[in-house]
Order: sequence, then structure tokens, then C-alpha cells
Amino acid sequence: MKITVYGDSIAAGLGARGRQFPVLVAELLGAELDDRTGTAKTAVQSAAGPANEASLVIIHHGTTDAMLRPSARALRLVPPRYREPGWMDRRPYYSTHRSRRLVERAESAVRWRTQRFLIRRTGVSSVPLPEYTKAMNQLAARGDRVLVLSHAGADSRYLPGTEERLDLYWEHAISATPTATHVDVRNVCCRWSDYLDDHFHPSASGHKAIAAAIIDALARIDEARTAGCGSRDGRSPEPATAPLAMPLTGKPDP
Repeated sequence: MKITVYGDSIAAGLGARGRQFPVLVAELLGAELDDRTGTAKTAVQSAAGPANEASLVIIHHGTTDAMLRPSARALRLVPPRYREPGWMDRRPYYSTHRSRRLVERAESAVRWRTQRFLIRRTGVSSVPLPEYTKAMNQLAARGDRVLVLSHAGADSRYLPGTEERLDLYWEHAISATPTATHVDVRNVCCRWSDYLDDHFHPSASGHKAIAAAIIDALARIDEARTAGCGSRDGRSPEPATAPLAMPLTGKPDP
């Protein structure tokens, strides 16, 4: 069995120390993992890449694509090294060395506050919505068994207006991938204890909760097939858009 996963730095496991949800799901299913994820990778970039045969396709795009970022014009006001996507976000983690950590925290505080100021005045999504939905439709056609995951949330304190954009793109992802099974993971992680310090990359415990939601979704599909409730091609009759697993480390915020 082979699993192909498309996604950005969340699916790639930034800060998860090798225990990101694609790895966990592959281990639980005894499957080979074809990892097509990458930092700041968009659905458009994934759709432009080659397809391959896989028993299961998992798509976790819609975060990098939808996140509000300062406009290109506004980025001219900041140092060149901060102009790449994500380089003005709050740091997800810090050095264990005290002196270096203090410098990192101070720099992080300046850059995320600067970004917040620019987003509130010039914020635009990284990928236009029509391009995103087209790419998601193309990715969903790459397998007979496809799971499309929602975003996992983002703290509006650091990224103002972003979570509303993430929800909008999630709604359009559902419409663009009608034959896929949709897994809502917005509330499976505890906010913000299951996240890194940037409050949008899940920690190892957050990835564990997301993996549990995926396994639960697959179990529901298998149950539907066994009961004869699926469609002729074996897909689940309706998208599973409600949260499919509770967090493993506590209850999420309301």
C-alpha cells in the first residue's frame, strides 16, 4: 500500500521531530509513504508536479495558500531576508542556548508585530481563490481514495484575519473536491498547547491528534463499504466535514 501526501510545512512536520501525521498514518497502516510536502508549498505547486499511483491520497493544502501576507509593495519596506513567505511569522521554536534564545525572541517579536501591522493595511492571500480551487480539483483526481484535510487553525493575535480566510478556502476546497472524503481537523488540536510557539504549526502532540482523525475517517469509509452504504465506486456517500476525532491531550477551546 502506498500513501501520497501533498501539503505545506504543516504536513511536512516543521518542529514535529519526525513524528508528523503523514509518518504516523503510514506507520499505523503499514504503508509506504510518498511525501510530496514542502515548506510554503501551495496547491498550485503540488498540482504542477507529477502524479503517481497510490492507494490513498491525502491533501493538506489551504494554509499557505490562504494565509494573509503583506502585499509585495509593503514588503519593500522590510529587509530583503524577511520578504519570503513565512519569514516575518512568529518563530515556531527557539534555541536552547540562553543568549541566542533572547536574541531570537526579540527579533521574532519585532518581525511578527511588523507583519501584523502590514497585514492589517495591505494583507492579501498568497494564492488567488480560483487558482487554489482549480489546483485542489486536479489533485483530488489523482486517486480513487482521496482525503482532503482542513486547515488546523491560526492565532489571530499573530496573523490577523487569517483564520477567516482559511475557513473560506476550506469551504471552497470542499466544493472543488466533491468525490473526496473531507476531514475537518480545525478542532482536533488543543489551542494552543498542541502547537508550536507560532500558534499555527502543530507540535508532535497536535500531529498525533490529526493522525487519529485521519485513521478515524478511514475506518468510517471502511464501515460504510462493509455495510454497503457507499457509492458504486466505493467512496463514502457524504463528505465527513464534522470533526472526526477529539484531541488526545485535552479539550479544544470552544
